[in-house]
Amino acid sequence: RIPLTIKGTASFPKDSVPALDLEGFTADIASVPVHLDAQIRRIDGRNRIEGTFGIEGCRMEDVIREFVQNIIPEAGKLRTDAILSMQGSCSGFVGNGSIPSLSINLDIPESHLSHKDVARDLNIKLSASASTDASGKTGLRINDLKASTEGLDFSIKGGSEDILAEDPLLDIDGRLSAHIGQLAALMPGREDLKAEGSISAELDGSIRLSQMSIYNFAQADLNGFILC
Repeated sequence: RIPLTIKGTASFPKDSVPALDLEGFTADIASVPVHLDAQIRRIDGRNRIEGTFGIEGCRMEDVIREFVQNIIPEAGKLRTDAILSMQGSCSGFVGNGSIPSLSINLDIPESHLSHKDVARDLNIKLSASASTDASGKTGLRINDLKASTEGLDFSIKGGSEDILAEDPLLDIDGRLSAHIGQLAALMPGREDLKAEGSISAELDGSIRLSQMSIYNFAQADLNGFILC
C-alpha cells in the first residue's frame, strides 16, 4: 500500500477550443511531495499541454522509512540527511504518436549517507538533467556527481544527447583517488586487515554503448591514466 494525499483546482475556462486548467495541484506520494500546474487544450483532435511540475524538499530518509524498506528490508539500515528537489516542464501535443517536449532538472545538495554495518559516512552530491524533444530524442546528463569518504574521493560528469538511440554516444569526465589502507578498514569484519598504498585515476572522452566490451573498447575516444 502506498500512502497518497492529493489536492488542487481543476477548471474549464472559456476558450476557442475545449480547455482544462489544473492549478496548484499538490500530492504526497509515499512522502514524496509533488506539485503540478498545467493547461490542456483540445486542438484538431489532439491534446496540447503546457505545464510545470516538480518535487520540493523531499527528505529521502522519510521515503526510505515509509516505502522503500517495505520492499527492500536492507534499506532500513540506511541513514541520510539528503533532500531531493526536481523541477520540470512539458510543452506540446499528446497522443496519435506525438509526445510533448520535456525538461527535467534534479538536484541533491551535498549530503551524508550512512549504513548500520559500515563504520564511516559517505558524502554525496548529485545534479542531473534530462530532456526530450518532438523528434523523440532523449537527452540525459549528469552535471555533477560526487561521492567521498575517508580514503576515497570520486567525481564524474557526462551524458548523452540521445540516450535511447540504437547505439548512443556517451561523454565521460571522471576522477578517482583512493587510499587502500583506509578503504580496507571500511569492510565489515575486516578491521584487522592491513593494506597500504594509493590509487589515482582520470578518464575523459567519449564512447558508444557498442564499444563497452573487451572486443570494441579500443575504438572508443577515451583518454586517462591510473597511478598506483
